[in-house]
Amino acid sequence: MRTQGWNDTHEKLYRMSIDGKWNQMGDEITDEMLDSFAVIGTYDQIAGKIKSTYGKYATSVSFGMDTQNEEEENILRDVIKNLKDS
Repeated sequence: MRTQGWNDTHEKLYRMSIDGKWNQMGDEITDEMLDSFAVIGTYDQIAGKIKSTYGKYATSVSFGMDTQNEEEENILRDVIKNLKDS
């Protein structure tokens, strides 16, 4: 977080972790911070976002998605297909 310019938040989160305030730490994280560390999107968006974030230099990606039923398996298949399509 320091390299991103969020040193104050880094220090505050560190103090909160020492104090055991785990449940409140999420309130300190902004959408901008989250977006800088993770690729976030709906099922329809995620493949394109992964490609635009890592496509220029990654030759493979790995992610996990637990599926509970056939509908979710089909969604996962679509995400994988969209990742493979150029």
